[in-house]
Amino acid sequence: MRWGRRRPRLPAAVVTAASLVPGERVLAVAAVEGGWTFATTHALHVVTTLGEEGEPDTARSVRWVDVRTATTVPEERVLDVRLVDGARWAVPVGTAPRRLPETVRERVQNSVVQTYPVEVRRGRHVHVAARRTPEEQVHVQVMADAGVDLSDPEVAALVAETRERLERELGLRG
Repeated sequence: MRWGRRRPRLPAAVVTAASLVPGERVLAVAAVEGGWTFATTHALHVVTTLGEEGEPDTARSVRWVDVRTATTVPEERVLDVRLVDGARWAVPVGTAPRRLPETVRERVQNSVVQTYPVEVRRGRHVHVAARRTPEEQVHVQVMADAGVDLSDPEVAALVAETRERLERELGLRG
C-alpha cells in the first residue's frame, strides 16, 4: 500500500475512539496491521480495529510529558517507548511509518523545558526534569536509572535539592 505524499486519513471512528480533546491536532499517522498509530499535539495514540468494517476495538494513548524516550526498532517495526514511570510500550509503526518516529521524538523533546542529571552512584543517575504540557503548564518529574533507590536518604536529599533549585530557576517556587 503506497500513500504517496499525503498521510493516510484516519477514519472518524478511530478519532472518536482515541478521545481527542478540543484543539488536539493529528500530526503524523501510520496505518499498522490491525489498526492505526498516530501522533497528535498532545499524545501518542494506538487504536486497534476489528473486522472488515475496521470498527475500533481498543484505544491506548500516552501524553508526551509521560514519555521518557522513544527509540525506533526498524526490524520489529515498533517504537520502543519508555515511560517516566519505568514502564515500556512497544508501539507498532508498520512498514511505512513515514514521519511518525521523527514526530514522536520531536514532541517528546519539545516537552522538556530543562533537565538536570544528578549522579547518585558511579554511572547511575536521577534526572530531574521540568516538562511542559500542551496546556502550557510546567511540572517537575524525577526519573531514576535502573537500580537507583529514590527512598535512599542520600539520593532523596540530592533529588530534593536539585528539584528545589530547578523550581526556583523556573519561577515555580517562591
